[in-house]
Amino acid sequence: MKGGVRRRLSFVISKAVAPQAHDRNRLKRLGNSVARRLIDFEGGNSFQAVCFFKKGSGALTVASLTAELTELFTLSGIGNRN
Repeated sequence: MKGGVRRRLSFVISKAVAPQAHDRNRLKRLGNSVARRLIDFEGGNSFQAVCFFKKGSGALTVASLTAELTELFTLSGIGNRN
């Protein structure tokens, strides 16, 4: 996107957090699903963000991940959806 606004968000889950690939992929899908509800990827300012999952993240529920990401995105200024 030349000259346009670019918004990019990535999730990183190491093998130490989730040894099996399907568990890492599930966490990434869950993170992306929550982020799509919290962030307006079509408008606003450009940003690039990387979220790292730490040990113990494999037991996260949708509600707890939503609460964590809501706080993170609000503090960073990129969370603007209700």
